[in-house]
Amino acid sequence: MVGDIEARKNQANVLRACRHLAAARPGEQLTLTLIGRPMTPDPLAFLAEEAGRYVRVERAGYTADDALPALLAACDCFVYPSLWEGFGIPVLEAMSAGVPVVCSDRPSLPEIVGDAAEMRDPDDIEGLATSVVATLSDSALADRLRALG
Repeated sequence: MVGDIEARKNQANVLRACRHLAAARPGEQLTLTLIGRPMTPDPLAFLAEEAGRYVRVERAGYTADDALPALLAACDCFVYPSLWEGFGIPVLEAMSAGVPVVCSDRPSLPEIVGDAAEMRDPDDIEGLATSVVATLSDSALADRLRALG
């Protein structure tokens, strides 16, 4: 997930979904990488610690624009459950890197992704986890999302 730590980016619900991800993929080491400028004090510290009981949580911090494509391309799934976006450039960057996308169904993301992403209500934590698990488990779905992206 890419975005400065702020409420509208909804990193909190991604962290809350980690328990569901781990339950759906028992025994598998999953890693959630959060890319974006941190805040001090860190409003996600408690949730990240809790999520760390289920998945490995990496806090990449600020990443230079020229390093972002390679970091994105290494991902198996890009999660972006933003509550609202002016445009949604991180989603486009992930799609251009060939990464399957799970994003929110809130404006303006559906207009950007069309059929090239799994869309969910950003407040549906189990639904977010289900869509991520689907992209990780179903190679045909992941390949279709990559091609459409």
